[in-house]
Amino acid sequence: MWYGVLFASATPRDILRRTSAEVARLAKQPVVRERFASGGMDAVSNTPEEFAALIKQEAAKWKKVVAAANIRID
Repeated sequence: MWYGVLFASATPRDILRRTSAEVARLAKQPVVRERFASGGMDAVSNTPEEFAALIKQEAAKWKKVVAAANIRID
């Protein structure tokens, strides 16, 4: 499982870069790392491009699972 910060596609690149840098800074803070660890998670960060690639990869993976299991929305 993962969590992330998403923005509208029209969000200016400088806002994305600043937010990404701030999330990366926060993910390194001991209090944040401890809070995540207490929930069994790791506090990590990546670039907007890396996160977009992760989302694309996860969507492709789960699309195959849904198709293989013949899952339908009722």
